[in-house]
Amino acid sequence: SAEYKTFVSNANRLHVIHTNSRIVFLFMILSYHKPLTQLKPSKSALRKDYKDSSATLEKSIKNHGILNPITVCPSQEDPEILEVLDGVRTLNAANTVGITHIPAIILNITDEAEKLIISITKNTERKSLSAIELADGVYRLRNEFKYTGEEIEGEIRMVPSRQTQLLNLLKLPETVQ
Repeated sequence: SAEYKTFVSNANRLHVIHTNSRIVFLFMILSYHKPLTQLKPSKSALRKDYKDSSATLEKSIKNHGILNPITVCPSQEDPEILEVLDGVRTLNAANTVGITHIPAIILNITDEAEKLIISITKNTERKSLSAIELADGVYRLRNEFKYTGEEIEGEIRMVPSRQTQLLNLLKLPETVQ
């Protein structure tokens, strides 16, 4: 996965994300609270089922608030909308419990492949994707964005043999998947 480093300086946190020893982007985390009406799941989102653990997450949000900001980027289709790259379950749970604004890290990313890489990286760090969801991400990187197995390995640190194993899962009948 991409290396993600945080440097704390006074009240602001400077974040650097780099992949393969090249800096992809540098950004400051500021306290943004965005209205839920301005947020939608990104097309790069890999999860298919957001229902798992939703009751637990809703209870946590009711009791403690939202502890970690979601990660969003501007939508290419509508400048008023932000796409959620990471945190769709949090967004849905916040909506269910009646929260109107949510803390968000806003990344200035327009490249769809980079959005997908960030989505894969953040979700695999938490081990929150199913094998099929991860396989979908690898499939998209290879077919939609024309990444080679070696390029994918460099971006998300997944060896080509593991990529092949995952891609073989997509050949199974949907009832088995």
